[in-house]
Amino acid sequence: MTDRPDGGDAAGARSGEASAARASESQAARVIGRFGGIRPMAAKLGVAVSTIQGWKQRGRIPAERREAISAVRRTILANLPPGYEEVMNWGMITYQVPLEIYPDTYNGKPLMYSALASQKNYMVVYLMGIYRSEEARASFETAYRATGKPLDVGKSCLRFKQLDDLPLDLIGECIASETVDTFVARCKKA
Repeated sequence: MTDRPDGGDAAGARSGEASAARASESQAARVIGRFGGIRPMAAKLGVAVSTIQGWKQRGRIPAERREAISAVRRTILANLPPGYEEVMNWGMITYQVPLEIYPDTYNGKPLMYSALASQKNYMVVYLMGIYRSEEARASFETAYRATGKPLDVGKSCLRFKQLDDLPLDLIGECIASETVDTFVARCKKA
């Protein structure tokens, strides 16, 4: 029986939709599982447990967030000096100095150079390069404001609600600004 204008039947369409939902759900479930489950993921991202439950029930993490985070991640990776490593740490995609390079940190954990996260009300990129001095911070903020994009910055974090809020070229310049050796030397002085 064909009860759809395109000649397909409704049961086949529902079956295909269910199959796609299962595949998508398994992808969302895998990501949630990597965080250790719904509650740990909610805690690490700073969102309500119900937000993560909704993602799992719908079988997907919001596409606009995935696309924005992916674009910023590509910018970071394209400009990241050699020697840093990309890992999931502190509930974020983190770019850090491996302990094999610098093990003498105050807490025994790798030095974070940059990080990327999706939180409840915004996404955030952490840029330790703008934290190194008031001059570096002021220079970054001046360059950011010159782009005409909205600036929402904390000590070392740059919050954004959509990809268009970020000047990706400036983010890339900031990421490329310090080699591992320079970053470690600066941290040793602190």
